[in-house]
Amino acid sequence: MDDRSDDTPKEGFVLRVSRIGDATGFILPDELIARMGVKEGDRLVAVEQAAGALKVSARDAKRDRGAAIMDELIVEYADTLRALAK
Repeated sequence: MDDRSDDTPKEGFVLRVSRIGDATGFILPDELIARMGVKEGDRLVAVEQAAGALKVSARDAKRDRGAAIMDELIVEYADTLRALAK
């Protein structure tokens, strides 16, 4: 099933907002799922952009791990960082 329409940009997809169980959402076409490299159960990040746009991207486990390490370092070296900020 191709969810593209004649007025859709070449790189875009038309998604329909639907009721899914007790929630409201949209279903990503198989082609888009494959291009994003995600599978059922993966988590996505949605960020609002200017002019009502929405950027949806796959979570990056390596980046998440790096952020967790950084959080730990900030807690461990809070006093040092505070002193350096003066």
